[in-house]
Amino acid sequence: MNRNSHNLRGSSVNPTPRWRSVFIVLLLVFVIGSAGPASTAQAAPAGATYRFTMRADRSKSTNALCVGEQVNVYVSVGRTTMIFGITVQSGAVTAEVTPMVANSDIVTISPASNSTGWDIDNAGTAKFVLTAQKPGETAVAFTGRVAHQWLGTRIADRIDIAEDGFAVRVINCKYKVKVISDWFISQGTGGSIALVAVINGATLTADSEGNYTGSTTALWIPNIVLPPECTHTDTIPPSPAKLTGSLNEHGDLTVKIIFDAATLTEVGACLTEDINTTNAMTPDPLILTVPGAGGTWSGTQLLQSPSGAIAGQVTVIVIPVEE
Repeated sequence: MNRNSHNLRGSSVNPTPRWRSVFIVLLLVFVIGSAGPASTAQAAPAGATYRFTMRADRSKSTNALCVGEQVNVYVSVGRTTMIFGITVQSGAVTAEVTPMVANSDIVTISPASNSTGWDIDNAGTAKFVLTAQKPGETAVAFTGRVAHQWLGTRIADRIDIAEDGFAVRVINCKYKVKVISDWFISQGTGGSIALVAVINGATLTADSEGNYTGSTTALWIPNIVLPPECTHTDTIPPSPAKLTGSLNEHGDLTVKIIFDAATLTEVGACLTEDINTTNAMTPDPLILTVPGAGGTWSGTQLLQSPSGAIAGQVTVIVIPVEE
């Protein structure tokens, strides 16, 4: 199983100071509300010191969970023995583990408590299931109560506490993006050029770090008016477009759309003069920001053509996709 280990020191997760503070508060709540001395104790044989530590492993990173996604968390508690300054690792011990979530609207975790024990697949661990509920950031903490441990030659009638935890970020992992761009230019000969480009439902998909990518094609609708004595046909094949996106600290989604060049081919005749032209046109890139819950953005967009830039309007609709 591919697990992401997270310890309070040396963690691969780097939560923001706010969420680190939330995590510390959760641990303080646990420790203050628990009976018994600290987790380092002196007991027989003489000179022996025992320390209990906790490790919370996840079946995947919680840097960017999708809404509705579930992650298994396996919590283990170990005991380290030091005798006359020499460290001896004694291995796993049995503990009653209790989880706490800073914001249960964002994630939930079950069961409410569990004992490290003889799980067939993960011996010596207590298994919990984390479920992502809605976009946001929060913290999860665990406390383990270790009671009646063998300390040397006797059973200690005492309780020790071990803690661990990690930050959780939940996002909408997929968005549908719709784009409608239109450009119009009037020509002095009584003609006009009207062009429409449509992206109908491109998909933005997040990776494990919450970075979004997608690719699609833009469909073109040309409507070119020439003087009455001209007959012609105008075609523009679909052109590729690439999308990227990222969420900022406020949960807003910034989308960037880069369009490849499209080719306008015009064939026909004006009286005795033939028309047979091919021109490349490229819409300017778009960069826009909408709420993480989705939204509509409108603005201007230039179309770069051999005869110069053509001014136009664009509307972008971003809709989250529920898994």
